[in-house]
Amino acid sequence: MIASAAAELPGANNPKGDELFIQLPPVVLTPGRPYTIRLTSNTSLTVNRNTILVEDWDEGLPFRMDGHDPYGMYYNGLILPNRWGDRPEKLAVYLDYIEQADLVAVSSQRAIWSISRLPKMYPLTIQYYRALFDGSLGFDLALHEQRPFIFGPLQVSDLAGTAAWGSAPQLPLFNFNPLAAEEAFSVYDHAPVWLFKKGAGFESGGAAAILGSVDLSKIEIQIPSETKLEPFR
Repeated sequence: MIASAAAELPGANNPKGDELFIQLPPVVLTPGRPYTIRLTSNTSLTVNRNTILVEDWDEGLPFRMDGHDPYGMYYNGLILPNRWGDRPEKLAVYLDYIEQADLVAVSSQRAIWSISRLPKMYPLTIQYYRALFDGSLGFDLALHEQRPFIFGPLQVSDLAGTAAWGSAPQLPLFNFNPLAAEEAFSVYDHAPVWLFKKGAGFESGGAAAILGSVDLSKIEIQIPSETKLEPFR
């Protein structure tokens, strides 16, 4: 069976080139039968898999399911070394990977909420998280999921140690609430997930200016007894 398709070139500002959107008509598929999609064009086409940036010591998204490994099969995966000590080599990796990434996945609060307690040791990483979440890095929040405990209209987040009425509690960027449960109670069971998509306005020079503004010569090693347990500016 041959199905015609309509294609659209939106002309996005993407270093990999313009994205090509193909609208396929409804087709009835038979389970277990292989299908082939053939593209013909009078111009050259380059097919790129989206690159998804995940964090070290955390899960690669999307998860494996039903014998498929979307992270390994359908995406180019890059692992951001957030737990490296902040130094010029880490900044270079950040800028390189951010330039390549189409998507950024934060699959739990494991790194962001622990690193933020060591501001003298991880100022670059903290700056990265701030810029990622407020959009100044050039990525837009595409998806956020959390699983609070629901008691009628009351929703309680053990992640943040907060509650809300009629909606999920808003999670802070950095969490210093002493009422929050220890991370092992959530990261292995009902971790929050944030997914960011590179916006059309992303500029590598802007990302370099934001992250490069951190003075890495003032890094101080901190030990657990020196962790910061209150909000900082």
